[in-house]
Amino acid sequence: MRTSLRVPFGLKNGRLYEPLQVANGKLCACVCPACKKPLVAKQRASTPHFAHAQDESCAKGLETAVHLAVKQIIAERHSLRFPILRWNNPFKFQRESQSVVVEPERLCDLASVELELWLDNIRPDIVVVADGQTYLVEVAVTHFVDDKKHEKIRRKQTPTFEIDVSHLKTGFTLESLEQAIYTNRRYDAQWLYHPKLEVLTLEASQRENQRKEALAAAEQEKALKYKRYKALAPID
Repeated sequence: MRTSLRVPFGLKNGRLYEPLQVANGKLCACVCPACKKPLVAKQRASTPHFAHAQDESCAKGLETAVHLAVKQIIAERHSLRFPILRWNNPFKFQRESQSVVVEPERLCDLASVELELWLDNIRPDIVVVADGQTYLVEVAVTHFVDDKKHEKIRRKQTPTFEIDVSHLKTGFTLESLEQAIYTNRRYDAQWLYHPKLEVLTLEASQRENQRKEALAAAEQEKALKYKRYKALAPID
């Protein structure tokens, strides 16, 4: 079985390279970031890329290569762009604002960067530490976080966001990835879980319960008044 996914980056001496950064063909001396089998650089292709030297059945080459590339870029810059943290009130009948910016988009220095580190029963793409807080970072290349992993993230209760680079699928380069993460005006990243959002939703839920209780009490009082009125003796 052959994979139709091209490998955008080759691994050599612990570092990722683009096809034009190494020798052409088998002389590139690169291996697949996923299966660690030899690659050949296809520099003369319309879109330069790497291919497995022996047509190995490796369906994870692209995904793993991009994850490693993102980690390499983040680790070398020792910083990461955190997306805006926005809370949307799920209860539309409340007087409070329906959309609140909890934290603005910001660039943070990082203390550490780890790739696919197992944390109990979950393995996020990247684990970073900033300002003493651990964050989980998912990178969407060909697949996004599914409901099952999303639920594990919620139970883990660790701030987590997903960076979407799927729009680069026809041209993954180190430069395009770096621009997508740091400099593009539009940052395709969103929070999957943040405890601050959970607290705000809980508070809104409590207010909603109080609102409903007040409405129920008002209706009950209205019904009681009507009952008293009906019980009054008729006036001759």
